[in-house]
Amino acid sequence: MWKRRVAAALAIAVLLVAVDLGLGQVGKAFVPDWEVRAHKLKFRTEDPVFHHGFAPLVSQYDRWGAEKYPLFTNSLGFRDASPRQLELKGTGKRVALIGDSFTEGVGYPWEQTFAGILSKSLATEGTEVLNLGVSSYSPLLYFKKVENLVETRGLRIDELIVFIDVGDVYNEAAWYSLNAAGEVISNLTGGINIAERRGRLGDWLSVNSMTGKLVYTMADLWKFQRGKKQAERESQSVDAGVWSDFGAIIDARDSRWTWDQDAWAQWGEKGVANSLEHMDMLLAVTRRNNIRLTVAVYPWPAQIWHHVGGNPPTTRIFGQWSHDHGVDFLDLNPLFFKQDRETTLRDFYIPNDVHWNSHGHAVVAEAVQGWYRQRHP
Repeated sequence: MWKRRVAAALAIAVLLVAVDLGLGQVGKAFVPDWEVRAHKLKFRTEDPVFHHGFAPLVSQYDRWGAEKYPLFTNSLGFRDASPRQLELKGTGKRVALIGDSFTEGVGYPWEQTFAGILSKSLATEGTEVLNLGVSSYSPLLYFKKVENLVETRGLRIDELIVFIDVGDVYNEAAWYSLNAAGEVISNLTGGINIAERRGRLGDWLSVNSMTGKLVYTMADLWKFQRGKKQAERESQSVDAGVWSDFGAIIDARDSRWTWDQDAWAQWGEKGVANSLEHMDMLLAVTRRNNIRLTVAVYPWPAQIWHHVGGNPPTTRIFGQWSHDHGVDFLDLNPLFFKQDRETTLRDFYIPNDVHWNSHGHAVVAEAVQGWYRQRHP
């Protein structure tokens, strides 16, 4: 008797698993962004030289927080308006942008990012804008990626604008270094180490199993809500009205070096030194290849909160480096210090996030466009 019951239970279990996996395959076939969780690890690929980037000719949905948005890359693996073929040499003037997640434009479709807006505007004047930016880049990766694209693969660009991020300093101090072969390696044991994340059982289940998809979708939503509630609880040191949306990032770790002396001593000073060293290397690449270099800086919400009146350390440090090396410098910080702190955070940034909202991207695009046209009347 018990053998028949065990056999029946096993048969039911096998049937349920088969139905679950079958429904997963139906989802993959008919739901456009079904694979967004696992496919994110596929189109954000590791690179043997500059650590990570995008796969070429991606046409997929990415996700930032609770928002999904379309993401396309061209044949060279740059974020773009569509999965188009991009010639290495091209014809006409080319301006390349490089930076981290701000420059990539996380959270928004291409046409709402400052790179996309700038690309559309300057195209009317015969200038092509290429976006080399990818999340979690920093000066070492800027240098290695541009060096590889220009001197190894033969990409032609006339100008390069480097958007230095406040978080670059922490990345330079703790995340990245070069191995003996001159390749960027990660000092982390997880997180940005894409190769270690790909292929986990959970990633497979979230795509191929209906139950797995449901569990991971609910888990992602729970993590998002947990972060928001955590920000609301930690309301002791900042006005409650601002903290409910921005508290978690006003004191963000990666920006603390700009206003916290302990963070400066522990890793900030090292990160700045590494950043400047790698900017020297990038400058050498641009000068060897007759590329005009510009350095741009902008604030996180933490700088707006802690550096009332403007002039955060990024302006002083990278502005001085640019002056000393004869490099053009674009200071975007004044755009963010025209209003009171709370109004600025709500007008320019995604709630509970360090990144710009669509209005922030539009304002930055207008400023970069105006500055560029002044140089090229």
